[in-house]
Amino acid sequence: MKGVWVLSASLLLLGVPFALASTEDQQIAMEEKQMQLQAQANEVSFESLWRGEAGNRKAERTRRDVLKS
Repeated sequence: MKGVWVLSASLLLLGVPFALASTEDQQIAMEEKQMQLQAQANEVSFESLWRGEAGNRKAERTRRDVLKS
């Protein structure tokens, strides 16, 4: 009985922090990817403002290519 208690306590002490850290790492990675996509979209939008309508079409193609990858 004592062995079961030691095993379950050990799993809780090691497993819970690991699970929380893993979830947090996934969330951070997702936020970083969103920030990169947003920065690229802003860059494309800024370029289209300077280049006019022809640049806007090219920027839209570039944006679609970025979102596909």
